[in-house]
Amino acid sequence: MSRIARFTILAVLISLLSSCSQNEKAAVNDGAVQDTKSLFSNGRKLSVLKSKKLSEVSGLAASLANPGMLWTLNDSNNPAEVFLIDLETNIKQTYKLKGVPNRDWEEISVGPGPEQGTQYVYVGDIGDNMAVHDVKYIYRFKEPVYKSGAEKTSIEVTDFDTITFSLSDERRDTEAFFVEPGTRDIYIISKWKNDVDVYQLKYSETTNQKKRRSACLHTAHLYGGCMQYQQRRHRIVG
Repeated sequence: MSRIARFTILAVLISLLSSCSQNEKAAVNDGAVQDTKSLFSNGRKLSVLKSKKLSEVSGLAASLANPGMLWTLNDSNNPAEVFLIDLETNIKQTYKLKGVPNRDWEEISVGPGPEQGTQYVYVGDIGDNMAVHDVKYIYRFKEPVYKSGAEKTSIEVTDFDTITFSLSDERRDTEAFFVEPGTRDIYIISKWKNDVDVYQLKYSETTNQKKRRSACLHTAHLYGGCMQYQQRRHRIVG
């Protein structure tokens, strides 16, 4: 899929998530959501990618500290950079994580973390197309506040947590996750199988928990890509 097409899809998902009605309900029958047309307003195209720096966009999250802006990143083997962009896809600021590679970055999310009342950016180095990696990584840092007119070419992020974990059953590719705001648990979504698994990584004050095993929850027909968990509504869109 081209980067323009992928960004358009992600942008539509963000638009859908932001326009849910408080009174809408989905009918569930045998695990399948029905009458989905009533859940959301019509999506709208926001923009297309302009910057060549956004060469393989693989995640998108609405900023909470910077309303009207989005966080994004590139896929594997690109620089370990996170981009803050506006709704026209202009890069407003670039943040580089010091000392870590972009092995296979797949997803980005914004949610609560260790400090009460503070929002964090979560960067998921969770991809594994060939199923060869024993451990996965999620990097977490306090969400920066953008100041117009104070742009730099790149800001180095040195203060971040590394959450190290492995899946409970096998090596496999995962390409989406979200942070549940109430518990701060992280839910990670697998890929490549007909029945997709959701892995729960429980919140802990301790980071760098190597070989931490997550619980495995089974679900069907859930596809990864731009997982966003609403602060006020318990609805997942993939």
